[in-house]
This record gives sequence, C-alpha cells and structure tokens, in this order.
Amino acid sequence: RALIDWDVDVTRRMAVCATPQSQFGQWRPLMRFLEYSAHGVPWLIFNVVAILATHRIDLHQILFNL
Repeated sequence: RALIDWDVDVTRRMAVCATPQSQFGQWRPLMRFLEYSAHGVPWLIFNVVAILATHRIDLHQILFNL
C-alpha cells in the first residue's frame, strides 16, 4: 500500500501538464503532440549529447534554453 501511495504522490507532482488547470497546463497541447509524434525523444537526446560534447559555458546556456 505504501508503494501505491508513493506512486500517486510522485505522479501528482510530476504531472505538471496533466490538466488545463495544472501548473503548466497551457503547454498541454504541445506535450501531447510530442507524446504522439515521439519528436521529444530525439530532441532530448540531441540536447544531452550536445551539452556533454561541448565544453564552453556559453554554448551550454544556449542548449539549455532550447
């Protein structure tokens, strides 16, 4: 039972786009599009690889803002 309660609590905190009234609910249509199209996966992989491959702090700032 404790595991289920923990899962519910974590899901509630992580689901910031779950409903239009959520903290970032205005981003819900974009998040759903990324979910269905799977475009988010390559985008995230590219950013992580690019951040790890660069050693300049100014490039890190640009990549974090993507």
